[in-house]
This record gives sequence, structure tokens and C-alpha cells, in this order.
Amino acid sequence: MPQSKKQEINGRSDRRDRSLQDCGYDRQACKTYRQAASALEASGETDNVVLAETYLALMAVHFHRSRHNKDGARNMKKAIAWYDKAIEVYRQRADVRDLSANLTNMSALLFQAGQFDRAVEVAKEGLDIAETLDDPHGHFRLPAWNHYATYCRQVGKLDEAEKTLKRGLNIIGKVHASGFLIETLAGVYEERAQQLRQEASQLMVCDASCGSPKSR
Repeated sequence: MPQSKKQEINGRSDRRDRSLQDCGYDRQACKTYRQAASALEASGETDNVVLAETYLALMAVHFHRSRHNKDGARNMKKAIAWYDKAIEVYRQRADVRDLSANLTNMSALLFQAGQFDRAVEVAKEGLDIAETLDDPHGHFRLPAWNHYATYCRQVGKLDEAEKTLKRGLNIIGKVHASGFLIETLAGVYEERAQQLRQEASQLMVCDASCGSPKSR
């Protein structure tokens, strides 16, 4: 398909999304989900999985708004707040598999919001839970390893990132899915290499006070 045709189709899609929002479908969805959440809360079923899913739906609405609305920061904050409420339901249910998966997913939302330290904290909790589960091949834990290591790298915790990824690779072995962990590990090594180059440059360049010529 010609590039101009693709751009035309993408443009139509963007306009359609904005039109749907302008027509109020987005607001109506939010209102309906809020009503459903209020009804479930009033019933006292605070550990109902449907309540968690309703909170997640509200999170998704506000996340979508954060990407397509000029008031993105406020909507991202609301998305995180709704995800927090969903997480609390999963805690009450003691469904550790769902709790772990949603903590890992929430860490991605926090990362996109620029809350890097909290993303690390939430991803670590998700990983700690995942590592208690019966998962002999490591497939369930793979996203948890990858997310946690990625955020550790972002905040400069390269040793922790490397240790986590190597632990995952030792468990999962050399399979198709391990490519995600290997790619993230390569990023950690690239970060280390960059730091070493900067250190080398500082050592090789001597100012006039040291009495040695500059290395070339």
C-alpha cells in the first residue's frame, strides 16, 4: 500500500477517535463504569473480581484520555488511582497470580507516567510474588523479570537489573521468549559501556595543573 494511502487511513482513524470522544461516548462509558463500581461497592462485595475489572475499565478510559486529551497529566493520575483500587481488590481476593500480573502491568503505567522509583517498587513486589508461584519454565515470571530489570536500569540500579535478568535466563533457558530478557540485558551492558567510556574520557583528559599532556 502506498505511504500516502496509509497516512490517509491513519488520519481517518485519528479523526474517528476524536469524534467519538467529542460525541460523548468516552464520557458515557466512564459514567456507566462509575455507576457499576458504586453499585458493587454498595453491595459490600469489595473482593469481587467484577469490581476489579470495572476499576480496570475506568483505568483504561482515563489512560486513553491521557494519550488523546490535552489534560493528559490529570487523566494519567486518575488512571493510576483506578489501578490502585483494582490492586486492592486483588489483594483482598488473595489471588496471587492475578495480583502479580497486575502489579507488573501497573508498573508499566507508572513508568509511562514518569514515576520511575514507584515503578521499580511495584514491579519488585510483582516479581517477588511471581517467584513464589509454581512456574517451572518461568514463562509467567518472564514479564516480571523484564519489567523490573528495565526500571532498575532506568534508575541506575544496573547490578540489580543484571542479576535479575541472569536469574531469569538461568531458569527459562535459551528459548524463543528468552530473547526479551537477552535484549534487556544487552541494554544494561550498553549502559555500563557508556559509563565506562565517560570514566575513561575523564581519566585520559588531564587539565594543565596535572602537568601531563592530554591524551589524544
